[in-house]
Amino acid sequence: MHKTPPRQIQVTVAPAHLVAVLLVAIVLMSGSAVAAAAITGAQIKNGTLTGKDVKNGSLKGKDVKDGSLQAADVLKSSLTGAEVADGTIEGSDLSDGGVTSVDVANDALVAGDLAANSVGAGEIAPDAVGQSELATDSVGQSELGSNSVGQSELASDSVGASELLDGSVDQTEVVDYGLTNQDIAVLHAQVAADGTLGPNSGLGVTATRLNEGNYEVDFNVAIASCTFVATVGPSDDSFVTGQVYVRDRAGNNQAVFVDTNNADGSNSDKPFHLVVVC
Repeated sequence: MHKTPPRQIQVTVAPAHLVAVLLVAIVLMSGSAVAAAAITGAQIKNGTLTGKDVKNGSLKGKDVKDGSLQAADVLKSSLTGAEVADGTIEGSDLSDGGVTSVDVANDALVAGDLAANSVGAGEIAPDAVGQSELATDSVGQSELGSNSVGQSELASDSVGASELLDGSVDQTEVVDYGLTNQDIAVLHAQVAADGTLGPNSGLGVTATRLNEGNYEVDFNVAIASCTFVATVGPSDDSFVTGQVYVRDRAGNNQAVFVDTNNADGSNSDKPFHLVVVC
């Protein structure tokens, strides 16, 4: 039996097609090689990458070595509170004098943020601390230097007996004639015969004529343990004779009972001066 020889098929490839086929083959064969030859940090020269070579937001905290960033790496004013977690900044992260008043919001600091004795005179501007900044009894003797508080720092009636130690006020702290009789517990009154007060009576004093020759003088403070002294006489330069007696006022420990009489001891309205020493 005679066999027919196989038929041969001739394929003609255009030069352009051949180039394309070769390129595809090369890419397919070298794909793994390209991946294996990825660029590493060792192949990049130090300092050759700039900010524009890094996509915004592509670097995260895990991409940065702890402690590798310094102040010079951060653009001034580029960090805000939103970039800093609460409680992450400590004293060691701040340079001396690095925080000024413009960096601290009003009322942002409370007592718990200040160490004991951390604020000195150099940190406080004149008149920077007012009454609203001071809690009751928050300033003690150790916070006040000698002669550090003058008249301009004290409001009227702001210092009472409870704020003064025995012997803490001497002549240098008192202006000449700056104290009244009430300040040194010497009370006085001038009372006319009709029971009206004279011009040189002390503050807060009232007088009442009870009946002929009898008066009540009220000093508006407790005087039951004080001494009373009185003399007959007007508030002007005229002259009056008579007798005067004083004693505690029954039922009123702030007042003195005064009894004025003629020379013979009979009741009579007389002007008088009264002094109370406590």
